[in-house]
Parts: sequence; structure tokens; C-alpha cells
Amino acid sequence: AGKADTLEVELEAIRTKSPSHGEYVLPNAVSFYTDPPVPAKHFLGIATGPLEFKDGVGECAIYQSDYISHIVTKYLEHSGQVAPLRGASVPGMDHEIVNIGIGEDEGTIGKLGHHAASLVGALLYLARGSRPEISFVVGILGRRVTSWTSMCDKVLHRLVCYLSASRFDRLVLQGSSGDGFILTQTDADHAGDKSSGRSTSGFVTFIVSPGGERALIGWGSRRQRVTAHSTGEAEIVATAEAVKRSAVPLQGTYEQLQGYCFLAVQGDATV
Repeated sequence: AGKADTLEVELEAIRTKSPSHGEYVLPNAVSFYTDPPVPAKHFLGIATGPLEFKDGVGECAIYQSDYISHIVTKYLEHSGQVAPLRGASVPGMDHEIVNIGIGEDEGTIGKLGHHAASLVGALLYLARGSRPEISFVVGILGRRVTSWTSMCDKVLHRLVCYLSASRFDRLVLQGSSGDGFILTQTDADHAGDKSSGRSTSGFVTFIVSPGGERALIGWGSRRQRVTAHSTGEAEIVATAEAVKRSAVPLQGTYEQLQGYCFLAVQGDATV
């Protein structure tokens, strides 16, 4: 994207140093520029659609269709499967997932065990970049990388089939001018992980505009580090983790841009 500039980020202003233009200050800047100005389209496999405005609402999309194609190709090479793959729904709390590593699946050895780290690592980047709906299943597979079983093979195959059929799906972000606020929603199961008896936390974080438009900018799913004794305790742990990992860090960044920021947290633990 042209000659790269040296960027120095400060709290009150952003100064750019360019060999051709010297140094200049952009007070309250929220955009970064290169020399010459070129719109950014890709960032490590993440593509951004054009920013469009309609009736005062801005909208843009984030997607990783090319990156998904790379994952599917890698999977076909390692698994010996033949393209095209059949479509499937996104794996959730179903029989295959909840029984990984227990019962008949305990002690089995999956065929893709030697390639599990590479494939799951690629899926983890995808889940964090633009596909929040696969965060839960990718987290489960990530915990089984060093103890891969035949059920893991089945779950991975179903996940790749789902991604192959939905590779062109986009994460759409919407917003309008004005002072918005941060909304974090949390949830948790209770003892959903049968192998350990621990619960799993989940959260999503939005920037909500005055008109009600939402931009999903943070999400996650993680097995809790403690064993909750009740559903209520699992919900409280999930809320605490979401506030610490997502809401508060984003609030600090938002306050630097807007000067202040309201934070709202929704979940059964806050009712």
C-alpha cells in the first residue's frame, strides 16, 4: 500500500512521519494514512467491504472467504476427503461435541491428530477475526489438540463442511453519528463439559449507536477455570470474565475517542 510511514501514537494526537511530507499532527484522529493514501482492504486474511451510508447509518462488512478456502484446501489435503463437501449446520451442544473424550470415544486416536494443531490454529484465527458463531466448537477442539480422538475428527469434518458452505458470509457492522455506549451480553451453561464438570462462558460486546444500530466488535467462548456449584455461580463467573476481558478494555479505548463512555452489561447474573 505504498511507502510505509512511521507512526507514533500518543493520547492527544497522532503524528505521522513521512520522508516526502515531513511531520504533521492530526488532532483527535481516528484514521491512519499511508503515503500515498490507499484504502486498506486486507489484514492478514481479513477483508473489509466498502463503508456505505444510507439514511444516516454507516455500514461495512468483515469477511474471510479466501482464508476459509485456504482452510478447506488444507483440510482436504490432510484428510483425504474429496471435494465438494456437503453443507452442514454449525456444531453446537449436540451429541458429538458433549461426548468428546468420554464413553466410547475415550482412548480412541483420531486420524488427523498429527495435523490437529495446524488446523485448529487456523480455525482459532478465523473465529477471532470474523466468525463468532464457531468460537464454542473451536474452543472445544483446541483443548483436544494433544489428545485427539475419533470424535474430534467427526466434529472437525462437520465444522469444515459448515464453513465451506458459508464461506461468503459476512460480519456486518452498523453505526450512526452521536454518542453511543458499550453493551456486553453474557451467558453460561452449568457443568456443560462432561469430562471436567466445568461450565463454559460466552459473551458478545457491541458498540450501540444512538439510533439503536449495533456493531459487534468483541466475542468469546471459554471453559471456566473453576468448577461452579450452581447455574447462578456459573453466570456470575461468566459475567466477571466478560467485563474483564472485553467490556472494560474497550471502555478505556472508547473514552479516549469520545471523552466518556457508558457501559451496560446484560446477563442472568445481573438480573
